[in-house]
Amino acid sequence: MIALEQLRNTDLKKKNALMLIVIAISLLATIGKALSTQQMPKTIYFGLELILLILLFVVIHLLIKKHNLFPAIALIITYSFTIGYIFLFGINIDVIVVLLFLNLVSAIHLNKLYYILGFILGGIGLITTLIISPAEQGLVTILLVHILSGIALGVIIHLNNKLFYHLQQVLTQVEKEAEHRSIQKQHMETNVAQIVDAISTVNNQIQTSLTSHNEMKIAIQEVSAGSQSQSEQISDVAHISLATMQSMDQLHRLTANLQSETEQTSVTVTDGYSTIENFQQEMDRLKETITDLQQTFHVLSETISETNDLTSTIDGITGQIGLLALNASIEAARAGEAGKGFSVVASEIRKLADVTKETTEKININLTKLNESNDSAVGKMHESSTSINQGVESTQVVSNIFRDVKDTLEKRTDEFIEVTRFANDMKEKTTDVELSTNELAAIIEQSTASLEEMSATIETLTTDNQKIAAIMKDTTLNAEKIKNTFK
Repeated sequence: MIALEQLRNTDLKKKNALMLIVIAISLLATIGKALSTQQMPKTIYFGLELILLILLFVVIHLLIKKHNLFPAIALIITYSFTIGYIFLFGINIDVIVVLLFLNLVSAIHLNKLYYILGFILGGIGLITTLIISPAEQGLVTILLVHILSGIALGVIIHLNNKLFYHLQQVLTQVEKEAEHRSIQKQHMETNVAQIVDAISTVNNQIQTSLTSHNEMKIAIQEVSAGSQSQSEQISDVAHISLATMQSMDQLHRLTANLQSETEQTSVTVTDGYSTIENFQQEMDRLKETITDLQQTFHVLSETISETNDLTSTIDGITGQIGLLALNASIEAARAGEAGKGFSVVASEIRKLADVTKETTEKININLTKLNESNDSAVGKMHESSTSINQGVESTQVVSNIFRDVKDTLEKRTDEFIEVTRFANDMKEKTTDVELSTNELAAIIEQSTASLEEMSATIETLTTDNQKIAAIMKDTTLNAEKIKNTFK
């Protein structure tokens, strides 16, 4: 359809150009005749018509590009100028010829609409001529010729349009068939390409399969050769399995004994751990007793210190009493007879002060010894507390060690139980392995015979695949040739 539209547009352009050329030639001839007779108004009139037609052609074809407008507008302009000529310059044979000529020009496009427009405008022109000059002879005949020529040209145009319609249908059908064939060609090219690719793939797979068969043949021969040595090795494995079973039996007994001893050790360690815990509790109570005793000695030391302070106070008071008794004696001596009684009291106070002083000195001596003993006891209590603390810490360390040993022995006991079970399982499995090894030796002997038969079968398949590979190679070459014919 696109090609047909392009053909129609091209034909319309060419016919527009032909129409312009024909009208331009007729106008130039008319202008030449007018110039030869020195009729300048006619020359200007037809020159204006020619310029207008040329401008119309340029505008329609180059600017607006509506090519189907040119024939109708050109006919209207041409007939208008011709009819205007009748009114301006009168009727002559040239006008009649021009009208008949324009009737033929309107049929150039072989288009019904354009021709009907030209036929009607030409009839208007002839009727106008007949009205203006009814006495003119031959106008009726010319009008009849116009009508008959219009009918003849109309029939020709109709036949041409019908032929063009059939041609259009044929071209449409041909274009559809061409598109259908193009699609079929594309499908065929695609199918052929797929077939060629498939054949190439099959050929490659066959070549690969042939190589694999050769490799399989070699591998089977190697496996067949190695099966015999494997059979001998399996026999050796059977003997080794028997020895392993005996070793596993001995290992089972050893692990059972070791498990029993480990359980006894675990019981002993548990008892030791209980004893250490009891000892630790006793040490904790002793530590608390020492701490309480140390606090008691601390209170005793503070009390002795306060007593020392009191003896110092008493000693000071004794000194003051002695001074007071001395002053009293002096005052009594001054008083004479009146102060004798006061002198006796002062003497007794002095004696009492002396006794108090001696007593205070003895108390100080005793307190000094008591302080020394208390300091020694406090030091020994501090050393005992330090030793007790170290003993508690050591007991705690030993207790932790016994706890770790107890936990470790419990874990080892569980592990020895697991090892004993594992050894028992290995003993049973070793027995099964021995039986399986003997059966495997027999199976390998049978497999060796089967591999030899398989090797012969593979050799036959390899020969057949070689023949198929040669055929597929030729088929691939032929398919490539078919594919190349479409390019």
